[in-house]
Amino acid sequence: LAQRHPDITYEVLSETMIRLESVSSREAQREIFVSLFPWLANVQLVMDTDDVSLVDVSSHIVLTNLFYLMVKFGDIFHSELQKAWEQLLAGERVYNARVIVMYLLHVGLEKRNPSFITYAKRTIVYLGRTAALEMTIDALIDEITPRGLVPEKRMDIRQYDKVPRIRMADIDHVLGAYPKRPEFSRGQLATVLLVDLAVQAGP
Repeated sequence: LAQRHPDITYEVLSETMIRLESVSSREAQREIFVSLFPWLANVQLVMDTDDVSLVDVSSHIVLTNLFYLMVKFGDIFHSELQKAWEQLLAGERVYNARVIVMYLLHVGLEKRNPSFITYAKRTIVYLGRTAALEMTIDALIDEITPRGLVPEKRMDIRQYDKVPRIRMADIDHVLGAYPKRPEFSRGQLATVLLVDLAVQAGP
């Protein structure tokens, strides 16, 4: 179905991801996760055409919904979630890795929540177990510059335009509140993720 109707990929992913947690049976939830794989393999993640430092709205929604599921179900469906992230990098879509890295860095700075970083590190490790390892490393290294290591005092929270028939989960709902909001920079976050990737990947 995903191959015959790629034009409804974002709508199907959005609706399925949002409704998954309303299913009570673990086995049924597992089957839903597996059903997402061919749709995720359709996704071409892109950056915003008006601001190349930001992820396009539709791509942002897909990544946010998937990240939400990882926080919510990561300890239950570990292998299924790893496979889900891998689908975004299937075939010639290894270039999606750079967009995923940009997403993690941007949202990490927005949230400034240690819980987000915990799951961001897990995501990076998943990317590192695919053919996109080198691209993931390059994307992180590109962010580690003298300017990138200076913490931003204040970061505006991006407001995302609504996309018809596509819904976005609320990550804050599953991350939990963290009022202290520690200051760190894009380069510092990239360094943390790179170190974790290096430890997991080995020599």
